[in-house]
Amino acid sequence: MKRLPWIFLFFSIFYCAGGQPNSDYGIFGGVSTYLGDINPGRIMYSPLPAAGILYRYNLHPRQAIRGSIFYGGLRANDLDFNNVFQTTRNSSFTGSVAELAAQFEFNFLPYKTGTYIPDKMKIPDGMPSDKYETTFIYEKDGQQKEFTLDNYPANDTTWMFVDQRSVLVSKGYTPQIHDLVLTTADNEDITETVLKSKGYTFLMICKKLEEADTDKLDEGMELGRKLSTAGFDFYILTASGAEEITKYDKSLAFCSVDETTLKTIVRSNPGYIMLKEGTIMGKWSWAGVPSFDWLKNEYLNNN
Repeated sequence: MKRLPWIFLFFSIFYCAGGQPNSDYGIFGGVSTYLGDINPGRIMYSPLPAAGILYRYNLHPRQAIRGSIFYGGLRANDLDFNNVFQTTRNSSFTGSVAELAAQFEFNFLPYKTGTYIPDKMKIPDGMPSDKYETTFIYEKDGQQKEFTLDNYPANDTTWMFVDQRSVLVSKGYTPQIHDLVLTTADNEDITETVLKSKGYTFLMICKKLEEADTDKLDEGMELGRKLSTAGFDFYILTASGAEEITKYDKSLAFCSVDETTLKTIVRSNPGYIMLKEGTIMGKWSWAGVPSFDWLKNEYLNNN
């Protein structure tokens, strides 16, 4: 039975050529290689250039349609292999393959446009919470004894408290957003302050400053400075350490946030979110973030 050729993308580079609040488009490139009768298993055999374009339109904060076109070259020759059968057969070909694809995307992540974050941090009514079994250890006449909440000697002064142990016996409901904590350089938790702010808050999310493109960081910080001057609150959320943070402008407000949480909020490094009173008004990657003029007009001049 013949095996159909297929494309193996070994190396691919994506570049977002542009974007608007409701759409984005870009190009990607790499190489394609053939696997089939002539090449049954050699990886990266005779690679040829491959490229494509894509376009995504956001129908809804959770829903989008995406289309892409891919084109790549293929070639193979029996004489490239030390196989008697193939040498005798002496087959070869050069060709190309194209793909036109369309897909529907649904965003299941909690940090989507339109989300009121405080609601996602609550345990809904009727849902179980974590249950713990607490044991109290008291000592009397040199002997230690364990008690429960039901029988510990609260009013018996002859017993001396020694220790308390709590063990999780039943895991309860975990809110969709349960690990969002914004901590300043002074070790102050400002999560509630940010989520309750009456004005607009622009968050630049950079999971690791040292891993981000320097030019993209500079562009994001400059955008943040302009927005601050215009009346927006601006914070940079990162999981980088204090030593890395001190390399940047000390007038900027940095907050430490768990790295996994930042990846859940937005995948790009950096990425951006606009908040108002705890609601996500907009969300962008570094490639699609709007200009200062657009943000000012959309969020300040129209409200």
